Amino acid sequence: MSALMDMRLLLRKIKDLRCLTPRRNRVKAKWAGSLPKYPASSLALQNFDATYGLQLGKQRWPSVRVGFLSERKYGALLNTFSADESVVAELEAQGCRDFITNTDQDGGARSEGRTEEYTGQELPPPRLSPNIKCLVFPRADITRFKPARPDVYGLWSYYLTDAASILPCLALDVQQGHSVLDLCAAPGGKTLALLQTQEIRFLCVNDKSVSRTSRLRKVIGGYIPKELLKGRLRITSEDGTKWGEIEKDVFDRVLVDVPCTTDRHSVLEDDNNIFNRNRTKERRMLPQLQMELLLAGIEAARPGGEIVYSTCTLSQLQNQYVVEQAIHLAREILGIHLQVLDLLPLTRLFRNTFNFAPDLALGETVLPHLADNFGPIYMCKLRKLVQKVIDGYISKELLKGRLRITSEDGTKWGEIEKDVFDRVLVDVPCTTDRHSVLEDDNNIFNRNRTKERRMLPQLQMELLLAGETVLPHLADNFGPIYKCKLRKLNDCSRLDPI
Repeated sequence: MSALMDMRLLLRKIKDLRCLTPRRNRVKAKWAGSLPKYPASSLALQNFDATYGLQLGKQRWPSVRVGFLSERKYGALLNTFSADESVVAELEAQGCRDFITNTDQDGGARSEGRTEEYTGQELPPPRLSPNIKCLVFPRADITRFKPARPDVYGLWSYYLTDAASILPCLALDVQQGHSVLDLCAAPGGKTLALLQTQEIRFLCVNDKSVSRTSRLRKVIGGYIPKELLKGRLRITSEDGTKWGEIEKDVFDRVLVDVPCTTDRHSVLEDDNNIFNRNRTKERRMLPQLQMELLLAGIEAARPGGEIVYSTCTLSQLQNQYVVEQAIHLAREILGIHLQVLDLLPLTRLFRNTFNFAPDLALGETVLPHLADNFGPIYMCKLRKLVQKVIDGYISKELLKGRLRITSEDGTKWGEIEKDVFDRVLVDVPCTTDRHSVLEDDNNIFNRNRTKERRMLPQLQMELLLAGETVLPHLADNFGPIYKCKLRKLNDCSRLDPI
């Protein structure tokens, strides 16, 4: 009996029993047909190590990488339509605070490298809706929220989401009576945040995927009473890139939360991962899709309306470069001029809750941080300017047949029209000295515009022959302005200053 027991113990300790199995009964594990050699999450992490390691540098990327691989921190977006009034007291008893209204509380880490910006020119604080509230646990507290419970009417008390995803909705600055378009709305977290403001006159939410739209309907139905949405909400499943053909110059605010590589999901989950080898083409086409969606959102906004572009990735190719290209194409192809709005007041307000990336030329980014593991979230705010600014000063009747507006390369105008005009005004691009020393936005001295700045003299060379300069003075603080007047002689043998 003891020998039998010893044999059983020995067999338990031997993990590989193939040597004791007859050859005819041995089966080779077919891992090649079931398990990928390189999981999509590993491919994503390798990609991020190569790209973000260079983009963020050796000082920031290791901490962001640890944040990616750690558990995400959530926020509880309160449902103001719920009848359960005890939820706020219960969450506050656990140590939660509303980061939107309680912005003065200490206990958060200031975003590295940004403190010097707060001592410059003061900007007005952003306007925030008093109705939207999102509770988070204190810094370095990784306590999980309990699942939300329904009230007596079946409405859930709060919605768990990444608290940083609320920032694009706050940046959108929805005001009373606005019509709003959420171009890529599913799964519905940002749509709920917009509805919590209770200031929207009409909201249109869209997502191309029919299945995701069905989920969006369920999410909205679980938080918002149906009677409040009648005539105020429209849910569609249109192709977002064609929205400019459907509704043009209509909405006061447009949120374009585009599909992206969803960095955090890509490094943690293999299911539905954009880095799967069979989705390589789809991943490479993302910037093109994002740019088309942003252009469609720009067309949908009315003149004077505002657009917020957002992603949940750190990729510059999907963030700043998409915005830059969309601004260029909107101006050159659609004839739409855009103004980039500064989000510094918003980042200053929430710098104790989120870790914002420093030194971004365009937009703002929330970086994951182990103590406050929100994000990543990128956002950039644009304002659609009135296309015909001249109409605000001169009547159209006076301009008929007397004005032509073009977008040609000015350096090649001699090839287009030669010996035509009686007078020519050449107000060339320059370093705009006063703007350069006062503003960081659109500044020619940004490091990524060094080549452009060095090429300015080549562009201006033929004009700097003579002339006069107006210098700034404390008593009469005009200028600086340089002017030079030339007359074109008949023999074209020389140019004399006048």
